[in-house]
Amino acid sequence: MLGTRVPLVGRHFALFTRRGMYDSRRLEEVWGEMLAEHGVRTFGDLRPGSLGVVVTDLSHARGVVFPEGLRAYGYEPADFSVARALRMSAAVPFLFTPVRLKNRINGDKALMADGAMAANYPAGVVSKDRPVLGFRLVLDDIGHAAEHQKVRGPLTLARSVVTAGIRAQYALPRPPEPGVSVVQVPVRNDLDFDMSNDEAQRVFARARKAAKEQLPALMSEMAA
Repeated sequence: MLGTRVPLVGRHFALFTRRGMYDSRRLEEVWGEMLAEHGVRTFGDLRPGSLGVVVTDLSHARGVVFPEGLRAYGYEPADFSVARALRMSAAVPFLFTPVRLKNRINGDKALMADGAMAANYPAGVVSKDRPVLGFRLVLDDIGHAAEHQKVRGPLTLARSVVTAGIRAQYALPRPPEPGVSVVQVPVRNDLDFDMSNDEAQRVFARARKAAKEQLPALMSEMAA
């Protein structure tokens, strides 16, 4: 929409008209392309129990885990798009547009989103019949001043509340998850969509470097 191209005003306009400042369809397109390269389109292309996608049903105020949770909406899990489920799970409220899902059983239309609302690190939704490797985002604020969030009205207040809630979960200590090896991925400005391409590349490079440093030891532990 043209309105979203106007700085600040356009985003607020999009929030009212589409319930989100940024269109989440691009997420589905990118993930769809990446998954297709590995022969994955639907949950039927994956080994049963190998992937659990946490989604929040905003319309009914409940958390759902796909693919099994799809049956409650009248969908056969094996036929449902993995990329669409991931788009729902990544749709941070107010920032990304939620995804509509029509209930084929009763005709209701649910708005699906999440962005770590239901569970920040839901390792328990995957099968533990083989070693599990997880990647958990952790705030890397050591030596840096906390980013100031400007609140100018109800919309920016709502965004700040959601952002603070998600980042607080990153910062809080978490007990080890049995059967799960964890790669700690340092992040800053995790929900900043205005950063330059160069800055985004630096963030990605730092996270990749941290993962590569931790993986050898974790893989050895998993193989033991």
